[in-house]
Amino acid sequence: MIGKEVFDSKYFYSMLAFICLVIIGLLAWNIWIPLIVVLPIAIIIPLLITLGAYFKHWQGFIGEWKNLTYSTIYAITTTMVVFVVISNLGFIILKDFYNTLLLTTIFIFILVAVFVYSVIYFKKKLVKAPFISRQVVVDMVVVSIIICLVWSSVFLILVGGGLYDKYVVRTEESMKQINDDMQNYKLTADEKGLIVFNELGAYYDVNVIQSNKAIEDIKKKEKAKPIIASCLVDDCFEFVAERVLINYDYAITSLIFKEQMNNAREIAIELKENELHGNTIESSGIKDKSKYFELLGKGINNEYFIEDVDEFDVLLLKLENDFNYDEMQEINKKMEDMFANLGGMGDVAGLLSAKSLLMKSFNNVFLHTNFAEQMFVVIAKIGLNSNKNTKLNPLLDKVYTNKDVEETSNGKIIRNYLFYKHTEKRDDLDK
Repeated sequence: MIGKEVFDSKYFYSMLAFICLVIIGLLAWNIWIPLIVVLPIAIIIPLLITLGAYFKHWQGFIGEWKNLTYSTIYAITTTMVVFVVISNLGFIILKDFYNTLLLTTIFIFILVAVFVYSVIYFKKKLVKAPFISRQVVVDMVVVSIIICLVWSSVFLILVGGGLYDKYVVRTEESMKQINDDMQNYKLTADEKGLIVFNELGAYYDVNVIQSNKAIEDIKKKEKAKPIIASCLVDDCFEFVAERVLINYDYAITSLIFKEQMNNAREIAIELKENELHGNTIESSGIKDKSKYFELLGKGINNEYFIEDVDEFDVLLLKLENDFNYDEMQEINKKMEDMFANLGGMGDVAGLLSAKSLLMKSFNNVFLHTNFAEQMFVVIAKIGLNSNKNTKLNPLLDKVYTNKDVEETSNGKIIRNYLFYKHTEKRDDLDK
C-alpha cells in the first residue's frame, strides 16, 4: 500500500527525474552536463513532438508533454548507465583494436535501441497504458538501423571525402614547401671539396630518397582501391598516419640539416676571411687556425655525441610491431616516466586517464578503434623521435663518428665547430 502511495504521488515522477539528472551528473562528473545538455534536450524535443501532435487540438497537451519529458530523462539516464556498463565490462575481455566504423556502429545501435525502448516503456508506464514488447522491439530495431545508416554515411563522407583529402593535401603541400626551401642548401663547388660538407649532404640525400620512396609506396597503396573502400576497413587511417610521419621525419631532417649547414657555412666564411684578409676567426680574437682549433677542442663536450638512446629505440620498435590496448597503456606509461614534458602525448595521456565514468566509457570505445591506434602511433613516434633527436643529434652522430678522418685543416675546424655549437646548445638546454 505504501509503495502504491509513493508511485501515485504527484511529486514522484519529478523527483525521479531529478534523481536521474543527479546520476547523469555523477557519471559525467560535471554538474553542467545534465543542466545545459540533457535537460534542454529532454524539454525541447518532447515539446516539438507534442506541438506537432496537438497542433489542432490542444486538450491534453501539457500532460503529454510532461510525460514525454519525464520519459526522455529516464531514457537518457538508462542509456547512459547501459553505455557505461557495457563499455567498461566489455573491454575487460576485448583487448585488441577493432574496425572504427563497425565498433562505433555497434555501440550506436545498442544505445539507440535502449533509448527508444526506454522512452516507449516509461511513457506507457506513466500513462498506465499497456506495453507490448513485440511492437516496441520492431520500432527500436528500425530506428536503430536508420540511425546507424545515417552515421555510416556521415562517417564515410567525413573521413573518406573530407578528413583524408585534407591530410593528403596538407602533407603534399608541406613537403613541396620544404623542397622549395631546400634549394638554397645545395652544396657549392667549394663545399664539395670538403669531406665534412659531403657528409652533411649525404645525410640529407639518403633521407630524401627514403622519404620519396615511402611516399610513392603509400600512393601505390591508395591507388589499389577506392578511398571509401579503404576507410571501410580502416586502411585510410594507416595511410594518413604514414603520411604524417613521413612529413614529420622529412621536416625534422631538413631542420637538422639546415642548422648544421648554416653553422658550417658560418665558420667557412670566417676561415675564408681569415685567409684573404688576416681577420680574427669569429669572435675569438685568434688569427692562427691551429690555435683556434685548440680552442674549439677545449669547448667540446664529447659526452653529447655518445648518448645512450636505446630506451627510445626499444619503444619505437614496439610501435612498429602489433600491440594491444594494454600494451599501448604500458608504452604510454614508459613514455611518461622517460620524459615529464610529453608534448602531443598529453592528448592521449588525457584520454587514457579520464576521471569521469562517462568520459572513460567514451574513451574506452574510441581507444579500441584502429583509428585511435594509428593516432597513438603517430603521436608516440613524434614524441619519442623529438626527445631522441634532442638527446642525440643523428646528423652530428655521423659526423662525430668520422672525427678522425684525414682531411684539410679547414675541414677539421668546420667539423669541430659543429661539435662546439652543439655543446653550447646542449648546455643551454640543460640550464
